[in-house]
Amino acid sequence: MLFVLSIWQTTDTLVIIRTTQGVLPGSPTRRYGYLAHALAFGMLLCWLENAPWTYGIALLACFAVVLAHRILSVLFPRLGVASNQSERIFDDGGDAEMAIIGEPLPQPPFNTSLTLRRTITLGLLSLVVMEAPYNIFPLFRPTTLIPMPPQPSPPAPLLEILVLTYPRSDLEANVQIMQNTLQSYLPLLGNDTHLSIFTHAKEHKAFESLQKTFDDNSITFFADNDTHPDAFEGHYLHLAEAFRWASNPRPNLPQAEWVMIVEDDFPLCAGHVGRDALRRVLTILEASRPGDTPPGVPRRRGGFIGTGGSGLIIHKTLLPILQLVLHAHAEKESKLPLAGNRRPPDLVVQDCLLGKDPLCALNRADVCLDQNSRPSNCGLVITSRLVMDHIGGMYTTTKGKAKNSDKWRCGWRHPFHGSKGVEVVVTDW
Repeated sequence: MLFVLSIWQTTDTLVIIRTTQGVLPGSPTRRYGYLAHALAFGMLLCWLENAPWTYGIALLACFAVVLAHRILSVLFPRLGVASNQSERIFDDGGDAEMAIIGEPLPQPPFNTSLTLRRTITLGLLSLVVMEAPYNIFPLFRPTTLIPMPPQPSPPAPLLEILVLTYPRSDLEANVQIMQNTLQSYLPLLGNDTHLSIFTHAKEHKAFESLQKTFDDNSITFFADNDTHPDAFEGHYLHLAEAFRWASNPRPNLPQAEWVMIVEDDFPLCAGHVGRDALRRVLTILEASRPGDTPPGVPRRRGGFIGTGGSGLIIHKTLLPILQLVLHAHAEKESKLPLAGNRRPPDLVVQDCLLGKDPLCALNRADVCLDQNSRPSNCGLVITSRLVMDHIGGMYTTTKGKAKNSDKWRCGWRHPFHGSKGVEVVVTDW
């Protein structure tokens, strides 16, 4: 706030008791008055607080107000007169008695009034200098990508990417959406990462088509055709059955340490930056594991790199719990005390990873190291921005749901960014 007020005061945009000379050191410059001091003060605060977004937006907003004030002063000359009269604003000069008497502010020996051109030029230059360490200098530094953390129980993979799919009415679009999504995860596959595509639909032609296209030992297609007469068909049952399948023994596929749920229209985005962000989240999760032999259960039990029900990274110990809770929501005669308050399936999983669900309660006394090796809580690990795109909004599988193509896209701010108790992996590109 002091930074904003100092800019408005030094540009004569805000007429209040002038305190600039008492706050900003030095004498005004011949060309820019105290504006250069105010901007240097803001840059220093930005770098000290490591908040380029906050101060960048504040600087742009300040100069938008300055520009609007100058334009209005031309259109309505009385505003300009009021601005000129502000030159006789009284200043305490460090002496309260002089302020009461009304001693006029001493004028500098030269004219420090700012032209609009000088104001905008200095403002833009300051913005570039302020943001340079964050957005310009990194362009000239080589990108450092971290490897996937080691598997705690080889040959079991560290991560299973579990893609849930359901048929869409437009077969051609369905195939294209699924293909784009699956291809985005292929660069991650190896001994430590497996890709599984799961459906609980009785008929899924796009699934069958892509099963013939992708022939890789690191990819598994599974259609679960069992019936559940005691439950309603839908997302609750689909997700519950996917967790049951991922947690039960499977031929030639050991259970992975972590499972990441992905809806079939949420591809990983941002290229190597997105893949690196996923690896960084997994590295922090694995670093919370006690140093036991054999390795114990990690104190952190979840990550989140997407939104809704996609990009949720879940430790294998939570899968049976989530399967039971989701199946209970799907039952026609549910024993849960829902009282009409039925949480969406993705919220059920999110609440579990956040420790809000009593069945998934976290030990608040646990201490984990953050990504800078400092003591922290053991909460959810997220990316600052979404590294998953949403490409199927216009071909929704949910009846009655409005179509959209502009919701939750790649690069959007993560919905949990700013929430208490989460560890944020800063992601930018």
